[in-house]
Amino acid sequence: MIFSKWRPVLCGIGLVVLGSGAWAGSALAEGRVQASNLLMHQVGRDPSSQETEGTRFFDHLQLDYLSGVFRYGLRAQVYRTSESGQVYEEISQKYVEWRSRNLKVRVGNAYATLGRGLLFRAFELPGVVREVVTFADVKYMDSRDLEGAVVEGRYGPVRFQALSGRPLAYGDNPPGVDFLLRREGTVSGGHFDVDLGRGLRLGSGYLRGDGFHFIGRGDLEEYGSLDVTLDGTRLLPSLADAGWFFNLYAEYAGKRWTPLLDPFSTADRNPHALYTSAELAYDRWSLTYETKDYRDFLLPYNDAPNLVPELAPSLINRRSHFLVANDERGQAIGLQGAMLGDWNVHYERADARNGEDPNLMRYRLNFLEVSSPPLEDTRGTIFVAEGRDDLETLSGQKTVGLSLERSLVDGYSATATIEYQQIERPNDETSPNDVLVSATVSRAGLGSASLVWEQSNDLQVADDPLTLDIETSSRRWLGVIVQGSLDRNHEVAFFAGKRRGGTACTSGTCYLVPDFSGVEVRLTSRF
Repeated sequence: MIFSKWRPVLCGIGLVVLGSGAWAGSALAEGRVQASNLLMHQVGRDPSSQETEGTRFFDHLQLDYLSGVFRYGLRAQVYRTSESGQVYEEISQKYVEWRSRNLKVRVGNAYATLGRGLLFRAFELPGVVREVVTFADVKYMDSRDLEGAVVEGRYGPVRFQALSGRPLAYGDNPPGVDFLLRREGTVSGGHFDVDLGRGLRLGSGYLRGDGFHFIGRGDLEEYGSLDVTLDGTRLLPSLADAGWFFNLYAEYAGKRWTPLLDPFSTADRNPHALYTSAELAYDRWSLTYETKDYRDFLLPYNDAPNLVPELAPSLINRRSHFLVANDERGQAIGLQGAMLGDWNVHYERADARNGEDPNLMRYRLNFLEVSSPPLEDTRGTIFVAEGRDDLETLSGQKTVGLSLERSLVDGYSATATIEYQQIERPNDETSPNDVLVSATVSRAGLGSASLVWEQSNDLQVADDPLTLDIETSSRRWLGVIVQGSLDRNHEVAFFAGKRRGGTACTSGTCYLVPDFSGVEVRLTSRF
């Protein structure tokens, strides 16, 4: 019974050791080990039930052994709860990697991105612990890897990448739940690009997927892509010498599409994805412009750019937009710079549209932030924003905020922030609002302590779905956050109180975070 319980752990370690072959014995004496661990312990209310208190424990361990041109890796995660919920323990990753000057081969669990992710992207969100309460109360590390092999290399002006294996196709499904799939089907393909000189690079990708029956994609599907990159600093060195920088990128992908042979088409009847980006910078100013046009391109293994800005204000980030890659077109503009007197300006505009009239759904965000230079050890930031998101039944939102930061004695600093948001929903004339107030004291190299208070009278938030009553009074959250370094190898984060959930986005990937009430401790260790 004991062997059966720990069989996944023993098998995973065995595969890593056996993969090294006879060489591993002598290499242990000359290599080095890297280790990291993230531990989370919670005591508080289970957001998926009406129980007042429960304990939850999550641990994620990563071990890497490096010797010469080889790297061996192993990851394990464990989740336990005092409630009658889901528990699990598993070896989540194991791999062997060989690297030379121009070639890298990784077998096992790997990451890869073809182009900008229109065809394929296997990735992780470091430090992000997903919390799912829909099917069962489960926590897990968000790592959407490929179980197979990835080869990357370079030869002169040519770069190439090849992959094959089983992707983690359903990253929102937690591990350990028997009736939910996480891996299904297989993919294979690759990408190459060649430097044509003068800053022009041309690339092409190919991917085939088969066996994704869970979402009705059981048949073999093939996709092709073409991308072009133009580096302005190499095209016109004189402009680069004058302080200018610009870069252009465009990528088109289609189903059963062959680059240079089939025509480019963004017609609705043709599954496609078109992404473009332009960057321009001079002195302390920068301008970015991106576009997207996606149709029937929600694949279980791709991750096309979302084009929704990730901003500092909490109330705005909570209204982030979820990408609908089956039918979405839009653009994003970003402008940052410094005016006279060192006043900093940051402007973002993003919009998207899904479907057609009369079922057209829109997303829009306009954001403007102005930060002052330090005035007698005090720096101020003010922002305004407005937008809408029909997908979230949000017909309008207006947000304002102010933040003041002041330097104190002995390297300490204090920051105070207030944000106010008024929202509009269809057939709702109450004009609900959200308020956030926070205060933080911090010291570089030591840590910080924060007090965060929020209030909302939005009926979609005020009503507790776990009760039969319809609550209409405002909901309030008050929490204390303390985080810092215990030493150079350990970092701790402590939370106590009530924390508001909602949408969170990291590196362009959005996910839902549930509410929490209680005490939470996170310990991150690195060796």
